[in-house]
Amino acid sequence: MSAELNVSRAARGASFATGGRGMVALVTALFFVWGFATVLVDTLIPRLKALFELSFAEVMLTQFSFFIAYLLVSIPAGQLIGRIGYMRGIVTGLVVMATGGLLFAPAAALGIFPGFLAALFVLASGITILQVAANPLIVVVGDAAGSHSRLNLAQAFNSLGTTIGPWVGASLILRNMESAPDPAIAAPEIVSAFHRSEARALQWPFILIASILLVMALVFWLVRHRGGAPAADEGGEKHSMVALLAAHPRLALGTLAIFTYVGTRSAWRPWRQASWSVSTGVARWSDASSARPCCASCRLARRWHVARSWPQGSRRRRLFLREWSPR
Repeated sequence: MSAELNVSRAARGASFATGGRGMVALVTALFFVWGFATVLVDTLIPRLKALFELSFAEVMLTQFSFFIAYLLVSIPAGQLIGRIGYMRGIVTGLVVMATGGLLFAPAAALGIFPGFLAALFVLASGITILQVAANPLIVVVGDAAGSHSRLNLAQAFNSLGTTIGPWVGASLILRNMESAPDPAIAAPEIVSAFHRSEARALQWPFILIASILLVMALVFWLVRHRGGAPAADEGGEKHSMVALLAAHPRLALGTLAIFTYVGTRSAWRPWRQASWSVSTGVARWSDASSARPCCASCRLARRWHVARSWPQGSRRRRLFLREWSPR
């Protein structure tokens, strides 16, 4: 049985390898997409804080609503992909992401803060499904010997998305941000009209992103049978999460490291974004468009340095060049 399973996986990997660089490029694009969408949410924080007159604790609910989806959806996403396969899982993740983007329209029309939180949760749920599907898929979508190179390059494109996202978000969301009228001085009708106008300005970037995501979902649906895409991981053994972590201490330590890193990043980013508007009440779009790309550029440089640091004649370097050098 084990030999048959190994032969099946080997055949499946060979079939994937025939998918070519086109399939690799499509999957790599997903890493860019969710990196872009994740940091675009950060630019919402100053605007929502000013629009709904939120405290720091209240505005932190944006990050809570977004990242709680990773905790709640990741395990069900893995079970879903185990049943429907990688490609249909990716299509599902893209459609869920698009649904989250479209939910910004009713949230803006109603002008209620919980509506934006619900849209962020749905958007993050789609990103979670994408991550659960795309990370293992990029490993098996080509030659097994070059899997680490493909994963490293895909993560570099994720960093590229986190570099470009703040520029786009700052231009679309923060550039024309104005101070809210003082309710003690302005008429209630003026304050209400200002809130509706500001809320409507938040929906268009996410509706545009939702349209792009739906196009990508259509593309993945059309190519779902190309390159030998597997429907599921047949014959895979099921493990308890606790038992798996107990049996592999390095996996447990890696999980703890990722938890600590994401938790620290998620707590620091919204505080930084919200603090831009403390002194003047208006977030500066130039700050939002420059601070985040500096950090993301460091990650891109780090990944390139790792690839360049491999010895000239090493097997990893030869595999990397063979996988990504132009032909």
